[in-house]
Amino acid sequence: MRPRRRPTRLHRVTDVWEDAESAGEPLEWLPEPVKLLRYDTVDGDDCALRIFFDLVGDSPPGASLSDVWTSETDDRVAVTVIRRDLVGTSPDGAEHGHKLINCFSCLQIPLRWPFGDGQVIDGSTGLTVTRLDRAPVFDPEQGDLDHHLGELVRINGCPLWR
Repeated sequence: MRPRRRPTRLHRVTDVWEDAESAGEPLEWLPEPVKLLRYDTVDGDDCALRIFFDLVGDSPPGASLSDVWTSETDDRVAVTVIRRDLVGTSPDGAEHGHKLINCFSCLQIPLRWPFGDGQVIDGSTGLTVTRLDRAPVFDPEQGDLDHHLGELVRINGCPLWR
């Protein structure tokens, strides 16, 4: 003889939404600037730059990017990378926020004028971005960041942002 199943209570959709509204923060896509790690020039193209950055919890890499802004002068290029994160509480009570896994990413951005020996500025912080060392020497304090970023481009490529 089969055990008797207890009937399950079905929730109306309106009940779920009403419960979620009192459960916590509403769901929102919030913009957040991304800190730039390094930049590099593109071989054979003086009107393009590669920008390296770290996206927390992005899978696949670059999925959360929403905007890239550039501002060019004679001797500087300011670059601002913006991501969007879903934060808050879903109707089912699940909370959304940052994931804890870091993922290095790269973008190639076109420029209007040749870059030459200019500076790259992180538009969100106002700080000068360091150029990628293509022949890095291991530094225990710095780690092997330049090597990892160079390998990122060699293995995965660096997509063009348009």
